[in-house]
Amino acid sequence: MQGGFLDLELDPKTAWALQNRQNVPVDVIAASRDTLFRVPGSGTRVVARIIAARSNHHLGAEDLALTIAVLR
Repeated sequence: MQGGFLDLELDPKTAWALQNRQNVPVDVIAASRDTLFRVPGSGTRVVARIIAARSNHHLGAEDLALTIAVLR
């Protein structure tokens, strides 16, 4: 990080995660919507699916893997 800016050679979410290691890893079962958006590889569809799955039933690792795989 130079001058308070993120590394331009990295994906912005990855650069943020590297500079804010105290916030990583993210607990996707309890994380807020805003926090989920900071996860590299997550976007509006993935976050919406995670939130919907959390409200409907217990969310496990298999659910997350399937949600992310289907949306890519």
